[in-house]
Amino acid sequence: GESLVRINGAYKYKVEKSFLDQEEKVTNVFDMVNLLYKYYDNQSNKIEAQENIDQNDAKVIEIKVLKNEMKFNVTRFEVNASEQVELVLQNPDYMQHNLVITKPGKKDNVGKAADKMAADPNAATLNYVPQMGDVLFATPILNPDETYSLKFTAPSKPGEYPYICTFPGHWRIMQGVMIVK
Repeated sequence: GESLVRINGAYKYKVEKSFLDQEEKVTNVFDMVNLLYKYYDNQSNKIEAQENIDQNDAKVIEIKVLKNEMKFNVTRFEVNASEQVELVLQNPDYMQHNLVITKPGKKDNVGKAADKMAADPNAATLNYVPQMGDVLFATPILNPDETYSLKFTAPSKPGEYPYICTFPGHWRIMQGVMIVK
């Protein structure tokens, strides 16, 4: 058993050392991007989602961020009360974005709390989602070209449930509303 541990250790060290040697060559953001492409072979994580082709019979809603506009391409959608929903958010933009669904009438509260998070060093680890009861559902922060599938049960109470991007400063123009019937 001991010799295996030594081999493992040497091998692990070799891999870490070669990765560190590789990292030293990174001189700017473009090199980093090229390195990422090299390591991940440019496999963008796209999720193809179509309505009514889901095992769980969830209602699928696809929302894309509009490039350079800080807006969602869907600003209004309807779901039934207590329905299973799969919201697929795609971010083809150059900035980071998320999508946060709030309680009715609480969009401004959540948005203002999100703006205050800009000063919080932990904001990014919290995905810029304010830790408050007015937030119902939230995606993580999506980097450019990322897609995220958020599954949830629609609220049982009919009404208008706003959704916004809570990346600091985005929420005032980046918003929409989920209508629960």
